[in-house]
Amino acid sequence: MHSSATNSRSTSRSLRTSAFWLLWLTYATAGAAGVAMLALATAFGLSKGLPIQTAVLVLTAFNLTNGVGRLISGFLSDLVGRNATMALTFLAAGTAELLFPRTNSLAIWLVLSATIGFAFGTLFAVSAPLAVDCFGIRHFGAIFGLVFTAYAFVAGPLGPWLSGLLLDRTGGNFALVFGYLGFCYFAAAVLIWFVRPPGSRKKTKR
Repeated sequence: MHSSATNSRSTSRSLRTSAFWLLWLTYATAGAAGVAMLALATAFGLSKGLPIQTAVLVLTAFNLTNGVGRLISGFLSDLVGRNATMALTFLAAGTAELLFPRTNSLAIWLVLSATIGFAFGTLFAVSAPLAVDCFGIRHFGAIFGLVFTAYAFVAGPLGPWLSGLLLDRTGGNFALVFGYLGFCYFAAAVLIWFVRPPGSRKKTKR
């Protein structure tokens, strides 16, 4: 599974693979859905009438699993595989996004927010070793830096900016916004599933 780590590809060769662009798109979609929660979590709680000191707990739950969850997802990825770990957590987060505006329980909001935070942390914890599996270690810095441009330049407009715009245009329709972010996570789950070391599919067919 990890043998490709010793077969390093150059940056230019990596850019010509589907693995690179699928990983790039994963960062754009999952990154957008995750980072949007930093702006939406407390705002959602306030929209439900929670006092600020309670509403901020929704964001706290997200941040806790975003950090601590990276240790867990990194361990799981060694057991069940990078793609499976990321795809499953993204599917769980997408489902959590859809459920968020459809409940009125603080306890459930905290669980759902923690699920989304776990997926966001998993994106960062597991994607780097997956990139090594696909492209090797020699040019990892340059290659992963290019992958990260999706988060740096695309996730922000797709996530917080577009979510805020939708809220403004719809008078605070969080169901629409969370539905959109859930779709982003579902798309990321499909994209990451197909990220494989270049040439691995050909070897499997033999």
